[in-house]
Amino acid sequence: KKVLSLESENEMLLNLADEKIVCAADSEKSKQSEIDSYKEQCEKYRDRVIELERKIVTMESALESTGKIASSLEWEKNSSSAKLDDLKKENKALESKLRESAQSLESSESQVSSLKAKLMFLENKFNQAITDVE
Repeated sequence: KKVLSLESENEMLLNLADEKIVCAADSEKSKQSEIDSYKEQCEKYRDRVIELERKIVTMESALESTGKIASSLEWEKNSSSAKLDDLKKENKALESKLRESAQSLESSESQVSSLKAKLMFLENKFNQAITDVE
């Protein structure tokens, strides 16, 4: 009887061990499936991170380019401003010369007018003298 009970106990223990092995295998499969799922999520996150890093590099490059353009435009603005200042100075000098020329022209016109008056006076005297001589 004892041998029979030891055999049945042994068989029961073997069955229990088989069940535990099956459960452990199922648990192992479940854990492996969970690990695979985590790996897949990590791959997606890694791909997303790489994509975002590429976008950052592209944006940094665009920002650098924009900065260079802004610097160039600032230089052009300063250069144009300096040229405008020079033109304003030249304009003032030309306006001053124009005023001087206008004054000189007025003086010349006044002299011409005076000489015309003298010429008319002398022509009248000459004509008068001719008339008196005749």
